Amino acid sequence: MFLSVAKFEFNYQLRQPVFYVTSLVFFLLTFGAITVDNIQIGGAGGSTLINSPFAIMLTLLVMCVFSIFITAAFAANPVLRDRDMKMDGIVFSTPINKRDYLLGRFSGSFAVAFLGFSASALGMLFGSWMPWLDPERLGPTQISHYLQTLFILVLPSMLFCSALFFSLAAVTRSMMATYLGLIAFLVLYFTSQGMMDEPAYRNVAALADPFGLAAFESVTRYWTAFDRNTSMIALEGEYLTNRIIWLSASLLIIGLGYKRFSFTERKPLWSRRRSAKIQPEEEPRTHKPLPRISPTFGTATIWQQFRVRCGFEVKAVVKSLAFWVILAIGVLNVLGASLNLEAIFGTSVYPVTRSMVSLIQGAFSLIMMIILIYYGAELVWRERQAGCHEIMDAVPTPSWVFVASKFLAMLVVLAGILIASMLTTIAVQLGKGYTTLEPGLYFYGLWYQFAMPFYLMAILSIFAQVLTRNKFLGMLLMVGYLISTIVLGSLGFEHNLYQFAGWNAAPYSDMNGYGHFDQGRTWFAFYWTSFSLILVILSYGLWQRGTLAPLVGRFKALHFQLGLPSRLVSATALLLFVTSGAFIFYNTNILNDYETSKDREQLAADYEKKYKALEGNPAPHITDVKVDVDIFPDERRYQVRGRYFLVNKRDEAINEVVIGLDRALRVNQLSLSQAKLREKDERFGHYFFDLDQPLQPGDSLSLEFDLNRINRGFMNSGSSTTLVGNGTFFNNYEALPFIGYNNNIELTDRHLRKKHNLPPPQRMPKLEDKNHYRESYLRSDSDWINFETTVSTSVGQVALAPGYRQKDWQEGERHYFHYKMDVPIHNFFSYLSADYTVVKDQWQDVAIEVYHHKPHDYNVDRMVEGVKKSLEYFSKAFSPYQYRQLRIVEFPGYEKFAQAFPNTVPFSESIGFVADLRDPNEIDYVFYVTAHEVAHQWWAHQLLGANVQGATMLSETLAQYSALMVMEQAYGPEKIRRFLKYELDRYLSARGSELLEELPISRNENQPYIHYRKGSMAMYALKDAMGEEAINAALASLLKDKGFSSDPYPTSMDLISHLRARAEAHHQDLITDMLERVVLFDLKVEKASTEQLENGNYRVSVELNSHKFEADGDGQEKEVPLKNWIDIAIFKEDPDENTSSDNVLYLAKHDIREGSTVLEFEVTEKPGIAGIDPYIKMIDKNPDDNLLTIEAL
Repeated sequence: MFLSVAKFEFNYQLRQPVFYVTSLVFFLLTFGAITVDNIQIGGAGGSTLINSPFAIMLTLLVMCVFSIFITAAFAANPVLRDRDMKMDGIVFSTPINKRDYLLGRFSGSFAVAFLGFSASALGMLFGSWMPWLDPERLGPTQISHYLQTLFILVLPSMLFCSALFFSLAAVTRSMMATYLGLIAFLVLYFTSQGMMDEPAYRNVAALADPFGLAAFESVTRYWTAFDRNTSMIALEGEYLTNRIIWLSASLLIIGLGYKRFSFTERKPLWSRRRSAKIQPEEEPRTHKPLPRISPTFGTATIWQQFRVRCGFEVKAVVKSLAFWVILAIGVLNVLGASLNLEAIFGTSVYPVTRSMVSLIQGAFSLIMMIILIYYGAELVWRERQAGCHEIMDAVPTPSWVFVASKFLAMLVVLAGILIASMLTTIAVQLGKGYTTLEPGLYFYGLWYQFAMPFYLMAILSIFAQVLTRNKFLGMLLMVGYLISTIVLGSLGFEHNLYQFAGWNAAPYSDMNGYGHFDQGRTWFAFYWTSFSLILVILSYGLWQRGTLAPLVGRFKALHFQLGLPSRLVSATALLLFVTSGAFIFYNTNILNDYETSKDREQLAADYEKKYKALEGNPAPHITDVKVDVDIFPDERRYQVRGRYFLVNKRDEAINEVVIGLDRALRVNQLSLSQAKLREKDERFGHYFFDLDQPLQPGDSLSLEFDLNRINRGFMNSGSSTTLVGNGTFFNNYEALPFIGYNNNIELTDRHLRKKHNLPPPQRMPKLEDKNHYRESYLRSDSDWINFETTVSTSVGQVALAPGYRQKDWQEGERHYFHYKMDVPIHNFFSYLSADYTVVKDQWQDVAIEVYHHKPHDYNVDRMVEGVKKSLEYFSKAFSPYQYRQLRIVEFPGYEKFAQAFPNTVPFSESIGFVADLRDPNEIDYVFYVTAHEVAHQWWAHQLLGANVQGATMLSETLAQYSALMVMEQAYGPEKIRRFLKYELDRYLSARGSELLEELPISRNENQPYIHYRKGSMAMYALKDAMGEEAINAALASLLKDKGFSSDPYPTSMDLISHLRARAEAHHQDLITDMLERVVLFDLKVEKASTEQLENGNYRVSVELNSHKFEADGDGQEKEVPLKNWIDIAIFKEDPDENTSSDNVLYLAKHDIREGSTVLEFEVTEKPGIAGIDPYIKMIDKNPDDNLLTIEAL
């Protein structure tokens, strides 16, 4: 009987249209992910092949998460179908037993769901065979990779989800309860995974993930491109445990569902409880004559019906268990997300209102869509499901009353979620001692900025249900809409005029609020609201009463259904829709250039093809810059008038000068002395001047310019964040002319380059290419310049630029500031303007100033302290500080970085000004970032690398080292251990995403994960081995030898030679390993035991397993001999928990060789933890096994 039931269910589900529609969707999504560059689902990209084992596994696992909606539908249908079709009494009276019925229905439906999902694998497989794909992006086709992924990675997850929702439906007899379970499951899943994203919780997250994604990411986190392209995940360790846990959970849930299911009790769970109550006996009824009623059907009656109907719909929502479960889920979701708020290095920020609003937006975006799809179906089809639709449809009530009341109920659901989430975040704020609640921002940011698209989607959801004759088909239409929003944008259809409820981004900043971004957003909201009003009228006109009618027939009868008022409203809405759309088009496509990502890609390719030949042509150098800049914050524009002094520093004459400008600049004047303009190319912002006489070596010219940047209207997307009402921040790259070819806009992705018939990318010239030693990696058209500027802004704001303020004055509504440098600086400077509060301090004769948004004073003292400690350490260890001031200047949090210009450091409000440093155990990343940026006054503004490989080692890696030394001096080596653990994790996890090849630090090509993350590790290891004094002496001698030089600029080889000069013979190999090779270690404590001796001390025996590997650019490793002095330590307690120096019982370096090593120690107190390289000084592939609890013998 079991097989018969399973076969019947399988065949029944196989005949349903939903199976073929979902299978087609699964197929097309993964087919598109393989064949269309802009559709990204899995892990292909960079050096990872698009049909690699890694890409197959990750893509299908991600698809498995989103297939949960289809899985739930297939799982719930078999046990609810009989009740919904009133067949349960007949079916349950047949001789079938409970086991065969439940297991047969479950097996058949699960088989169909899994079969439908398998179309995802077919989509990837077929996509990889398409002839237009680049063969270099494809590996060999291995059918076993798809099968292994389906049956080992995906099947257990789908089995668990099917078991969960099948059992839930079987026990509750309610599709509503199943939907609620689905929402609750997703919320708990995403919340728990977000809470456990920190490295310390990843092992727990790996086991707690029913989809296995966290376990997969844990196992593959440090895979290189070679690993991703060749390896399938092994069914062992963490991943095997995860699969066993959730397979067991599946069986347990099926067992519980089987136990609770009953043929005899067929009502929903909560109906059973209500019906169990004993009703009091009623008195016998007597028949009395009814009063005569004279019905009236005027306007007053209709409005009374509307009020009553709205009350009924709203009460039905508010009194339903589903509504309160959703609110509870929302509260839990927000609470979970608030635990690790915008953390950097594990340190959260204060719960400022903008962060809490952003938290709600991130936590609810997907869930809101699920709720809208669910409630749209439930509200429209509620009467038909209850079997009372014919009665309701026969009452003399206009259809618009039903439609409008259901829309209102949807808004109540949305409002309830927003109120619950807002109250929760306010409680979090108050609980953390934060009392600046900003209710206005809550209401505007949530009820308008965040919720407006969902109001419109609620209308779309109900309209989709009105169109269809089946609520599941209506839900499928909404899912199709969601998919279309992803696919259309990926295919180049990016304009918000045809993306329903689409509008431009409106980021919020405490400094600038929503600023000018709100203008475009408001017009798009008006545009789509007008369109949605038309959908409301159509929903009313197409509303089904009585028996279900075909859609075509309802459209034919539409003109009968819509009266004059409806037609007038529709016409007005259409007029508003068209006129607002025309105004939007005027702003986005006429006043501004509308460009898709493909347009920008084509522009970069065309630029390189047309002008690459200019690169390296003789050109004069900029030596003097004098500029007047007028910033108009309220108008979002600036004007730049200035003069360059150009000198021919080459050994040959120059006949032509090419001037380049940012494409957003408008030219009022651009004139070169002793030259004539031959050609201008406005598409690329290039101007070609022929010199009257060849410019001989040492001769000079002057370039005068008058330029404007004007932001007019609003854009479809990508509106400027650099020129805003309060917090303008731009640099000279975007505002001033440059000389020659600009290689910064070239395409860097090798696959895109091949697509546009461009040669393979070269990120930087080779380290040995001496032709580029005379130019810095920052820019090739200048070295050190003399700088002077006058900058004006609106009264009430302070304008800042590098240099010492000579004077400031006001003229009318303008405030002018005159700055001048007394020493040459790099041609790399910025302008800032905002309403600032300034905090001033002093270190020796250096003025310290922090310009900040007035409410953001939380960590200004840490910044000042960081500046002082850094200036003191660097001046003593390396060389004197070259300026008389150092300023930190806050700018809006649209970007999240800090950047060092000469004596001026712009610092984002999102990277330290609101960090919550009240817990002394947290990493003080504000202090660290400050120290790093101050270090750049040496490592970039005293010593700048040549434009060859390894240039950023001299700036970023040395700044990392310098900041680490200041951090260690302030907080001790124990706190550095936590910091380096983050750095190691970021380095190892980024290797697999490498676009071209991983290179040694000394040859890195501006690769952040190398020069930042690995750089920290490498320099700290060298410091630990050679000693801090030796490293600092090497750096000081490097500065003395190469500081402020430009002909030639220094290279990483200069740094290495100075390090080697200070290193002992046994440190030379370590310098090679850390800086000139890609070397990794695998250090592990296999066993550790202890026994107490007669003298009261403890003998500790530690067995180690150690290996060393060298990797090529793709990450393929080969083992090499290990001969390194590495720290061995004994602790009382886990050093992650106890960071005090008293916790260390033993710490010394030992000569470690490859393979197994057994060491014995004697310590005076009871040991708890043994470790190799406990302070994460070596680049260890798996630092989690470096520590082990010591067992007592």
